[in-house]
Amino acid sequence: MTLRPELQPKEVDPTLLKRLSQLADAIDGGEEEECKELVSEFNYLSETNHQFLDFQGIYGGQSHEEWVYRLLVLKSIVPQQDITKSELTEIVRLVLLGEDGYLEIIDNNVSYPFVSDLIYYPSNFPEFENEEPTEEEIVEFLLTYKKTKLSKSEQVSLLDKHLNQELSSFEFRQLSENLVGFELNSLQYWLNSHSFRASEAIELIHSGELVSDYAATISLKRCV
Repeated sequence: MTLRPELQPKEVDPTLLKRLSQLADAIDGGEEEECKELVSEFNYLSETNHQFLDFQGIYGGQSHEEWVYRLLVLKSIVPQQDITKSELTEIVRLVLLGEDGYLEIIDNNVSYPFVSDLIYYPSNFPEFENEEPTEEEIVEFLLTYKKTKLSKSEQVSLLDKHLNQELSSFEFRQLSENLVGFELNSLQYWLNSHSFRASEAIELIHSGELVSDYAATISLKRCV
């Protein structure tokens, strides 16, 4: 089937991609004071609000061009409230075929926090009878999955364990489901670098003052 434009990856401007990649490369590993104008230019061109720390260590896991490309793709995705089962199935099919951009689209249109694991490592999920489930079976899982709801105190307890690197894989999954939109490792780094306790973080998240955007960039809406 042909997906509507809202569910297709947007084209990335190669000129913009090249300049933003150059800026990210210069900022990553640079001196904060010397990079202020570069960060401002990056945010102006990309229409984002990144901080100097957001660029540090990018090259340790991926190229700067890959990081910028994913950022631009994620920024262009608008979740569709009326997405259908057949559309989700087609998107999963395209992901399995290796088409760029569709994993991010499905990731932003379902509540399950580990879509890539579900699609690429289905044998790790006992819910599937076969090690290679069909696109329809994957989508059925996504649509019927019920997360474990944690109380605020339980979230504090698990986040505290995560800050101390004591969280099990099962607990990581539970906490991720309850802190929707937050990438836990990014949250851990941000909280530790800003000296926030788990209890403070959960209160700020629930009040809407601590937020995470499309690129997992974390920001505080007020001065504390």
